[in-house]
Amino acid sequence: MSPEYWRQGIMSEALSKVISYGFEELELNRIGALVYPHNIGSRNLLISSGFSEEGILKDYYIKKDRFIDAVIFSIINKNKRQ
Repeated sequence: MSPEYWRQGIMSEALSKVISYGFEELELNRIGALVYPHNIGSRNLLISSGFSEEGILKDYYIKKDRFIDAVIFSIINKNKRQ
């Protein structure tokens, strides 16, 4: 998303709809997300949306001929029956 649209609640609203659709319509048990470690805005968005940080995937991406880490987050459908 372009920076001029950051911090307006657009991504929070969109992510909420994606989570609802994934859990209610697709009946998913788990939704995951990967972000760059330095992307504090995305990390905070995921946490405020109910995601939990699970760990760091070392050297997960290649960017400009360098390996970089990724942080993995997930949210579990607590309403799904086993």
